[in-house]
Amino acid sequence: FNDAAKTCWGVNPMDLVAFNTRGVAAVHTNVCSVNVFAVIGAVVGLAGTLSAAADDCAATLIPNVDALCAQSVMGLAMAVAGTGGAATLMNSACRGNGWYHDIPPGLVPS
Repeated sequence: FNDAAKTCWGVNPMDLVAFNTRGVAAVHTNVCSVNVFAVIGAVVGLAGTLSAAADDCAATLIPNVDALCAQSVMGLAMAVAGTGGAATLMNSACRGNGWYHDIPPGLVPS
């Protein structure tokens, strides 16, 4: 949450889905995007863990199908969030003109 709060300051939400930006603004926007996907993955992962706990900690041998279903859906959503962050990084790393090349010298991580 801290990294997303620091790196997303001043980023226009519409820029998160624009893939034609260049320069320092593109670096700022893409780092924000990776951090947002990380936050989404963490929150959804927490929801999946709580769903698993609802089933595992029940005082019955009968499985809680609703909790298991919720856990499965949250796992899928967490995988999709991870894919979004990975796609942002691959967009830069796998191209010769990706935004990694626009990172100014001396820029430090949040």
